[in-house]
Amino acid sequence: MLDTKHNHSQLLDPDPNSSVRIPETSSVRSDYFLFLDYETTGDPERKLLEVGWMLTDSNLEPLMDCQSRVIRQENYIISNKILKMHTKNGLLADVAVSNLEVFDAQHIVCTSIGPITEKPNNRVTLAGFTPHYDRELMQRDMPKLDRCLHYRHFDVSVLRAAYNYWVEKIPSKKDEHPHRVTADILACWEIAKTFKKLFETHMPKSIEGAL
Repeated sequence: MLDTKHNHSQLLDPDPNSSVRIPETSSVRSDYFLFLDYETTGDPERKLLEVGWMLTDSNLEPLMDCQSRVIRQENYIISNKILKMHTKNGLLADVAVSNLEVFDAQHIVCTSIGPITEKPNNRVTLAGFTPHYDRELMQRDMPKLDRCLHYRHFDVSVLRAAYNYWVEKIPSKKDEHPHRVTADILACWEIAKTFKKLFETHMPKSIEGAL
């Protein structure tokens, strides 16, 4: 049987090399993005297998390194497609030896972003690809983390879809994607930065009456 208590207290601590770098302007009202992604067992249970997160300021400058934790699950239902995918990328093998429960993972995420979320003037918005999907899972399994975040979402997939609709189709790289949270978060963050540059370059600073 797996010893879930072995070094458990150490596992509950965030990566000491990825502590939040608090901006100098933290005493005033500030906005932040929490890029977050879950990997799950898929329908129907959607049990959490892995969580990844990275906190940035409103200009998408990272305040921490991207972190991730694998979550222990047992006796779950999983489709053949998801089974093959997470066997290939090694996630299921990591799940089998993980000591972390969902509650533990939530504690780690909340602790790592606490220096920002615990300040009443700060607003942290959930960011990612279709973050409403992750928000539903968060509300179900990580309600404490959910309460740390603003109700608004920053959906980077909407920006990408708009470009697909109105400019040109962006080539899909799904086959190259490992379907692990760190890769997904960093890809999402890079796309967000690309659109930030487009906005800064091609949109006037004053568009009163246009929006």
